[in-house]
Amino acid sequence: MMKGVERESVERGQWTALTLLCSYALAHLALTLICASIAAAAGPPAERYSLSNGAHLIVSEQHALPLVVMQILIDAGSRRDPRGQEGVAQLTADLLTEGTKTRTASEISQAFDFIGASYSTSADTD
Repeated sequence: MMKGVERESVERGQWTALTLLCSYALAHLALTLICASIAAAAGPPAERYSLSNGAHLIVSEQHALPLVVMQILIDAGSRRDPRGQEGVAQLTADLLTEGTKTRTASEISQAFDFIGASYSTSADTD
């Protein structure tokens, strides 16, 4: 009988070690997946350049699709509207799509459409 008790004890010890090993492996896998998802959520790597005119250029190359995305942000949103002239930034942003002295709004829109591009303006507080 003593041999049976010892054997059962050894088997339980091995089972406990196997359980701990599996738990460790699952925890490691979960941590790896969490880290990978955090890295993906952080986005692709980007390089930042300061131009001589004070503008900042942020470049992030991604070659999965043949696309170019460009966004121009100007620190001139509605939080910069002069007191008593609230809405100037939004009016200016809206007028940027209404044409120029040399091109109508329709001509500008057609030029963007011709190259498969789109454009828009907005004046947010940030």
